[in-house]
Amino acid sequence: MPLTCFIYLENDAKKICNNLSTMWKYRHFTRKNYDDSCGGNTMEAVQEVVRDYNVEVIDLLNHIISPYDYEHKNKDDDFIRIAEKLVETDIIVFATPVYWYSMSSQLKIFFDRLSDLLNIRKDIGRALKGKICYLVASGTDKELPDGFEVPFRDTCKHFGMRYKEAFYFFVKKEGVMSENVRNSASKFGAKIFSS
Repeated sequence: MPLTCFIYLENDAKKICNNLSTMWKYRHFTRKNYDDSCGGNTMEAVQEVVRDYNVEVIDLLNHIISPYDYEHKNKDDDFIRIAEKLVETDIIVFATPVYWYSMSSQLKIFFDRLSDLLNIRKDIGRALKGKICYLVASGTDKELPDGFEVPFRDTCKHFGMRYKEAFYFFVKKEGVMSENVRNSASKFGAKIFSS
């Protein structure tokens, strides 16, 4: 089975209320303990997608990743360590709730920091070539908003990665995932991990 890394986050008030500084505090957890963490709808989808597979889940809410800085004064935060983990994987799955028709702000900060891989850590940026990427998203609209996948697809193209597809699930009621959605998430996991 290929190595897989999830970049996950859920901008849940329970997780961010204790840290309102300019640096975001994030949480990193692995397969053995992520089921016990508090999570929202996106986390529930991630759990279904990876249920039968041994993958590392990186929850950005357990890491300090500051916004992009042209002077690279933030080079000692957690971003590079996470980027190095991406190089070790075959498959990268980004997971995010849909906020105002886009990815969450924390994942956007992470994507902005990918610019570091074009400047100060070009070796990591080059090593991403050929990685396969997927997206898991949850939201309250019946369909994924138009253009939502563009940043994922174009970022992958820029780094020579192959963006495959998204799994989106519509949240009818907070914290309630239908059996149909659970089955679809499991099938999406099988598609990702059996390829």
